[in-house]
Amino acid sequence: MNARLCMGIFALFLAGSSFSKAAEEDAATRWIRALARHDTDEIVSTTQLPFVFRTAGRDRTCEGRIRTKKALSAWATCVAKREDFRYLHTLLGTEGVAVQSDWAHAGYAKLDNLVLEIAGLHSWSSWWAVSVTYFWTTIEVRLLDRSSGGKISVGAMIMDMRDSHS
Repeated sequence: MNARLCMGIFALFLAGSSFSKAAEEDAATRWIRALARHDTDEIVSTTQLPFVFRTAGRDRTCEGRIRTKKALSAWATCVAKREDFRYLHTLLGTEGVAVQSDWAHAGYAKLDNLVLEIAGLHSWSSWWAVSVTYFWTTIEVRLLDRSSGGKISVGAMIMDMRDSHS
């Protein structure tokens, strides 16, 4: 049995049925949790169109530019079916998972290249990095915040899942 499958089964065993929304969580983490809960009302109200979704992995399902609220709702349903996102959903409900969020910085080439492709060199100050880590698996999410302060307005999402144990 491969390590990711074992970890997934273990995480499902530990997973709680609800998502905590700690007061200290930042807007980017709350946006990720809303997406994981499939809270389309929250996602639609905190996402700026057009919205871009890309991944650094092989699975290109659901990738692209979303231009309407209806398409955004369909995208949320699509992304919920992806293996990496289902794993993210499980991890967010698991005790002992480390969720770290801060303004993004360069240093992870696969995601850095996508950041530059989507929004250009001068966009670094607008990207959030949210890392969800459980044992040796890390899911890295970058969110482009197009707000001018206040409530988050996500304009793009990049996601990658990596296993440092294999």
